[in-house]
Amino acid sequence: MVVAAGGRLDVHTTGPMVYTIPIETGFPAIEQIFAEAVDAFPGAQWQYANVYDLIAGEPLNWWE
Repeated sequence: MVVAAGGRLDVHTTGPMVYTIPIETGFPAIEQIFAEAVDAFPGAQWQYANVYDLIAGEPLNWWE
């Protein structure tokens, strides 16, 4: 589903996998992709990176 959304797998090790998905895909679609992945793989988790300021917790708004 990530590839269908124009995304790619950036890092795959024995630890976390890192994906990049174009912002044009939209946050709701990205969230749906990973919600389905978490449902399919119990114990899996996902999170956005480079979206929120690490200190203030506010959106970075680079996508606007």
